[in-house]
Amino acid sequence: MNKLESPTLTEAAPNTSGAQLVATKSDAEPDGSATTRISTPENTSQEVSVLSNEIQVPHAAHRGDIKALTALRFFGVFWVVIDHSQGAFGWLAKAWEGVALCQAVTFFFVLSGFVLTYNYYNLHEPKKIISFYIGRWARLWPIHMIGIALLIGLMPGIFKPTKDLMPMFIANVALMQSAIPILKYFYSYNAPSWSASTLIILYTAFPALLMLLRRSWLALAAVTIGGIVGSIGLANYLNVPEADPLAISSLGLLYVSPVSRLVDFAVGMFAAVAYRNYLRFKQVGVVPGTMLEIGTLVVVSYIAANSFKWRYACMDWAGPHASYWLQNCGFALVGCLLLVAVFSVEAGLLSKAFRHKVWFFLGEISFCMYVLHTVFLVYGKQVLHMDESPATFIAYIAILMVSAYVMYRFVEQPSRNFARNFTRKHIYRSETLSKGEG
Repeated sequence: MNKLESPTLTEAAPNTSGAQLVATKSDAEPDGSATTRISTPENTSQEVSVLSNEIQVPHAAHRGDIKALTALRFFGVFWVVIDHSQGAFGWLAKAWEGVALCQAVTFFFVLSGFVLTYNYYNLHEPKKIISFYIGRWARLWPIHMIGIALLIGLMPGIFKPTKDLMPMFIANVALMQSAIPILKYFYSYNAPSWSASTLIILYTAFPALLMLLRRSWLALAAVTIGGIVGSIGLANYLNVPEADPLAISSLGLLYVSPVSRLVDFAVGMFAAVAYRNYLRFKQVGVVPGTMLEIGTLVVVSYIAANSFKWRYACMDWAGPHASYWLQNCGFALVGCLLLVAVFSVEAGLLSKAFRHKVWFFLGEISFCMYVLHTVFLVYGKQVLHMDESPATFIAYIAILMVSAYVMYRFVEQPSRNFARNFTRKHIYRSETLSKGEG
């Protein structure tokens, strides 16, 4: 039921000598990545170019990658894999009973808003906006379509786009399924791809959201709060069921819909502004940094373990639909905001451990893992009739990770390169020619 994207980030911070590094206007590369020129008071400069999966930002004592956030993205995906595997492996359902693993999706949306706002805070020129759109589509759509193609190729009897399935198939190809709050649409074909659909819609709105944020954070807050309050109000007015394959439901309006997920995305945007203005300049020692990181993970785990109980505790005054949103999204926002804020500073031992190349690699391939995991689960149950043993689960995870790397290497990376070359050739061609003529 979820989504994932690989973010990128660049910025500046004070250097070790105490000289202030001044970040000039951050420009978008033609492939939808970002370039920031960092100038020192001595008028020297360094240019940082970032491609899509790598989260980059200078910390107080160094300039490098925020690999800790990339690693956390992998752990979030693994939570989702466990959540969706519980139907195929009963012992997982018993081990994780009562834990709201689906809250990992909220982290993905918060992180996406954080990363994009940090990278593209000054995004407003038409060519750069077009390049941004091309880069976003190039990173999500090809992988999404590979997932659909695998489902159709491996299980044509179930997924071949017949006349009855054609409306759902078209919605999936257009990545618009999450805009239709009916389960048979947003969970059709590769069910977790609803989040890619929601992201694409949020990406489309991003330049306008960014304009609101630059003018007044209150304006963006008003739009965000209005969206979720309106969605809850609509659910109450229509008295929708929690989930229904053929009708509008709370699941569609309050968990999947881009309007409801705008809250998560906007929280990340607000966090990015706080990071740009304050957090990136904070000097935090290893001991307090480690304590903050451990404390954050405890808070996130505690919220996930208690959200179901809290939902029913507040149902009398909040109502069924608001409490449903709180359980799956609202409560998680506190922990997700802490995760992004604390681990982006990279001050503690946990974030330093997460910078290891193994965790960074797993974070890099995590979106491909996300897209493929239900494809393999459905195929394993429907065709292979796999058993529920722990050994089978381990084999499933191993195959999933190897396949995710193959997809990352031969689909995701080439599609990003194609987007970069296309935009440089067609979007920025006139600028290149004029510079050459000059």
